[in-house]
Amino acid sequence: MKSDSKIRITLLLIAMVFVGVLAFFGYMIWEKPKTITYTSAIKIVDVNNKEDIAKYEKYKNPYAYKEKENNQFTLKYHDYIYPLKPIDSTLILTSEQYDEIVEGNDY
Repeated sequence: MKSDSKIRITLLLIAMVFVGVLAFFGYMIWEKPKTITYTSAIKIVDVNNKEDIAKYEKYKNPYAYKEKENNQFTLKYHDYIYPLKPIDSTLILTSEQYDEIVEGNDY
């Protein structure tokens, strides 16, 4: 009687480990990857800081700067796409968005 219960418990534990291993590998194979890359972060620089802008242009890194003209708030950013073609874009911001963006931070 004792040997029957030991065998059942052993088989139950083996089955649980087997199902756990299958679930783990199934998750690893069929789950969509959820990695975050930091390579496309845009650095906000001061528009008057020509040294930083020259450094970002030299190494082809994206950067942006804020501008305020009258009541229009803009974010002008400079980026590169494959094969390193420059793109200059302008985004129109609200005053709240303009205030939230801090020079020196990555976005």
